[in-house]
Amino acid sequence: MPNTRTANAVRLEFAPGSLVKTNLSGAAFSGDWLWVAGDEAYGIDRLRRLPPAGNEALRFGEVHDFRLAELLDLPGGADEEADLEGMAVASGWLWVVGSHGLKRKNARADVEHAGNAKRLA
Repeated sequence: MPNTRTANAVRLEFAPGSLVKTNLSGAAFSGDWLWVAGDEAYGIDRLRRLPPAGNEALRFGEVHDFRLAELLDLPGGADEEADLEGMAVASGWLWVVGSHGLKRKNARADVEHAGNAKRLA
């Protein structure tokens, strides 16, 4: 099948080593920035809005990776899949949500876990 673009297409240009380039599962806009999450990634990517290069309505590129382990205190390894499913930007904060709870052996009811928040947007 030829690589054709429709008039309302959005072009996302990822670098070869980008954290999120397949299995996109969430996206959010913040000004000229598009934030994307991947279902099998361990971070999020931020893409800048660029002038269209063809028939597409929007084009985003100049990707910047954010590894979740550098921003949040995560229970798994630094390169462990985060299973992110959704994103939103509200009041200057970028919110991400995963699809599953942590599977743990010997979970204790008296221990509470709280995430850390970082202002990215």
